[in-house]
Amino acid sequence: MGNAIELAASLIFGPILLGLLVFALTYPIGQIIVGAQHRMAVQLWWTWVLGFGAAMAIYMVSGRSLF
Repeated sequence: MGNAIELAASLIFGPILLGLLVFALTYPIGQIIVGAQHRMAVQLWWTWVLGFGAAMAIYMVSGRSLF
């Protein structure tokens, strides 16, 4: 049961925390590359995707959640 809770926490909070970090690092690049009208939607989407991927990679490599 504890593992399920840890997995759920890592899947929910991992992408958010890592996504915020990725967003902070890539936002200036996103402003240059992405058009103004789609900037936020595309940036938030890729931020979540990269954050989720990083969280899953960490979970699989370490065998435990981020928290």
